[in-house]
Amino acid sequence: MVLFLTVAQEAGQLRREDRCLAEVRLALEQVTVSSVRAPVAFISSSINERIAWLRPVINQHSAEAAVWLEPAGDASLTLYLVTLATGRAFLRVVEASSGPAAESELALALQELLGQAYLLGPKRESDPVIPVEENALIGDKQSVDDQVADHFRLSAGTLLTTGGGIAKHSGPSWRLGCGLTGEIWLSGATHLRVSFAVSRVPISVKRKGSIGGWAVGGEVGVGYSWRFGHIGIGPFLTVGGIRSATWIDVDAQENQTFSWWDLRGAAGVSLHLWLAERASIVLMPSLGVHGKQRNYLRDSDNSLIFSTPVLDWQLATGLQFRF
Repeated sequence: MVLFLTVAQEAGQLRREDRCLAEVRLALEQVTVSSVRAPVAFISSSINERIAWLRPVINQHSAEAAVWLEPAGDASLTLYLVTLATGRAFLRVVEASSGPAAESELALALQELLGQAYLLGPKRESDPVIPVEENALIGDKQSVDDQVADHFRLSAGTLLTTGGGIAKHSGPSWRLGCGLTGEIWLSGATHLRVSFAVSRVPISVKRKGSIGGWAVGGEVGVGYSWRFGHIGIGPFLTVGGIRSATWIDVDAQENQTFSWWDLRGAAGVSLHLWLAERASIVLMPSLGVHGKQRNYLRDSDNSLIFSTPVLDWQLATGLQFRF
């Protein structure tokens, strides 16, 4: 069990504590996190006085650690972690820049710290024990960048995609496909993105005749995500290449096949619904721009039968897992 001490007195700080508590519970999904109200004088007390108050509270709840949040000026937040044992105390202090993702970053840093202290798993016999005098403190102050950014997080998943083209010619323009996506999280919010997809019926605008085809493409990009409890949302930009082919049966006697390479740049929004700390449902709508519009003509009379769009839309949804 981990105790989350609520120490705030003002409404704004109370709301921030609530958000941080929700993020901590999400990050420590395998650990019980219990909220305990600290006395009013807790913040103004010295560290030794706080430790003295924490000892019976931690023992009473049979907890492994206690954490609390304090504002460190207008630009940052500070999260304190204390673990206690007979004759020793362990204190870690983590700071994060104040912002929409601060609570999420602090929660991820707390997960790293507890993992380092072997509180999320069985303690090994070979783990070193650091002796400390009664009420002495081991202090180590690090930023969230030190705790999270130094340890890349990877995520991967499967996607179902649909989309359509926007062009001046009338006619159906759609595709349906599936793909794989992966992300490298450089911090609690910034990530690099790579994806690969195969589509049935490429983005196209049919002029006449029946149409079929396929498209294979890959994209790379960068994104940013803000976390609000179980919801993550943020923008992304991608660029990639697409290899497409289509065949058109103009009539019973005539059919034509076309193939081409295309460059696509896109901007969109990613929405994550976190089912757990390591699994989420993702929804990613985007608007893309193609490098060139292509018009294809019928061999017999040079009439337009097929046109590729300059703009397109795409919607991808699926499951992602973070490692």
